[in-house]
Amino acid sequence: MWRYIYGDYLVHHHVDAVMISGRWEEADFPELGRTISWMQQQGATVILFGPVVEFDVPLPRLLAMSLRDHEPALIDSHSNTEPLQTDKKLSKFARSQWKVRYVSAYENLCVTNLKTVATALFQTSFGCPVYAARGVPLLFDTDHFTPQGSILYARTMRALNQLP
Repeated sequence: MWRYIYGDYLVHHHVDAVMISGRWEEADFPELGRTISWMQQQGATVILFGPVVEFDVPLPRLLAMSLRDHEPALIDSHSNTEPLQTDKKLSKFARSQWKVRYVSAYENLCVTNLKTVATALFQTSFGCPVYAARGVPLLFDTDHFTPQGSILYARTMRALNQLP
């Protein structure tokens, strides 16, 4: 599939923009930089999506255990902070070195940008919601949005005018 996309399709067809998303690790940065450079040489605008909030146990299970045990801190004890660190580093590369639009789930959903969700929703210690809507988890497993989580994320992208 990759050979077809890079060796044929993108060489012979103009695309306005390419959106790249992945479960990034710092070891991916050099190859990602080469990929972005190649796409830019093909005339494509590149939009890079950073990592999402991640847990070491499926979030719906964590929420159920937290509610059952009256233990909100349980959620934080299973949150993975590595994606947040990766997001910060990837953001710097994308914006200053690669000169591409960068969409950060942490910047969009966490801290203060999330005005569309009631303040009563649980949050991680770094301000990320764990619910996409009342009673609906943000993720359906450890790191993939529920449909409502995707809608919430898309609304923040729209509100911040991050997509063409």
